[in-house]
Amino acid sequence: MQMDRQGFITTADRARSMYSRQSRRVGSKKRVIDAPYPELKAIQRKLHDRVLHTIPCANAVYGVAGKGVIKNAQQHLKQPFMAVLDIADCFPSITVAMIREALYRAGFDEVAARHITRLVTLRGRLPQGPPSSPAIMNIVLAELDSELEQAAIAEGCVYTRYVDDLCVSGDHDLSALLVRARGIIRHNGFRTNKRKTRCWGPREPHTVTKILVASSLSPTQEYLNALKHELKRSHDHISLRDRNRLEAKIGWVSALNPALGEQLERTAGGRTIAA
Repeated sequence: MQMDRQGFITTADRARSMYSRQSRRVGSKKRVIDAPYPELKAIQRKLHDRVLHTIPCANAVYGVAGKGVIKNAQQHLKQPFMAVLDIADCFPSITVAMIREALYRAGFDEVAARHITRLVTLRGRLPQGPPSSPAIMNIVLAELDSELEQAAIAEGCVYTRYVDDLCVSGDHDLSALLVRARGIIRHNGFRTNKRKTRCWGPREPHTVTKILVASSLSPTQEYLNALKHELKRSHDHISLRDRNRLEAKIGWVSALNPALGEQLERTAGGRTIAA
């Protein structure tokens, strides 16, 4: 790792005191995160880009650069049966011991694993907020992903994971696979959020990461209605910030479903940016 070793160790020693609790809005919900101070965040970013990012993930993992929610959803197109599970409190469920063990498996020696763990954890857990946390999660969940992927393949099904959202699909009832999946998750030290577990058959709409999955992809009707309502309410002259935000949302819809995106672009076409 091309960075000052002593500075890395010194920052790791002080890392626990270099966070602030912040409330951020994600969609319609508020989420409390542990935001690292700029000095710590910069080192965590370097650690991610130069080291953690290079550690291979399972093919089933889609919360990484070059993949994302759309490619994740595409893996489940045209499958009659689909189910989603959510790992409850996934970030804080990942402990110091889990991280060190995962780093050993990835090839780090004891000294490096100890310092990296101190640099990326807070109060003995993996915090949600640092740029290094998603990569650390993927390293820790590597064995879980492998076991779930093998279980799905054995059943002739498909398994993918986007962050803490797990999805399986196939051409037959998934009840037996879900029982096995929950057992694998428990065996790896995690638990599922029962409220977020869903299972659908051929005649029901399938949804993963707020994307409708059928013979093609599209945003959920709830997302689409909210966006259409926002476009209707927007004035003829809108700010650059609001314009960019709406264009980003329309662009996301277009990436999912070009025809829907084109309709929304026509709706938004008459608006100009306020001076």
